[in-house]
Amino acid sequence: MDKERRSGRWMLYGANGYTGALIAKLAAERGERPILAGRRRPAVAALAERLGLDHRVFDLSDARALARQLEDVDALLLAAGPLLADERQRGRGLPPGAHPLPRHHRRGRCL
Repeated sequence: MDKERRSGRWMLYGANGYTGALIAKLAAERGERPILAGRRRPAVAALAERLGLDHRVFDLSDARALARQLEDVDALLLAAGPLLADERQRGRGLPPGAHPLPRHHRRGRCL
C-alpha cells in the first residue's frame, strides 16, 4: 500500500464480543476511532452507537465482502473467537501483502 494512501483507519472485527467490547471501549476512551465490525447487526450497531463510532456488518467467510470492507482500512484487529470455525479462513480475502497475525486465546486471557 502506498504511504500516501494510508489513512490510519483501523477496524475491530468481533467488536460486540466480550474482549472486542473491552477493546472498543478502551480505544474510544483514548480518542481512537476504530470501525466496529462483526456478523450480528443489532449488537454491533448498538455498541457503535453507544461509543459514537462507525460500524460495518459482514461475515468473514465471504472473501469478497471482506476485501470490499477492508479497502479503506489500514489495519484489522480480529477479536472474534475464541476460535473461528475454520482458522484457515482468517487470511482469505485479505489484500496482497497483508497477513493475519497469529492468535493465542484462552477464555478471559489473551497470550
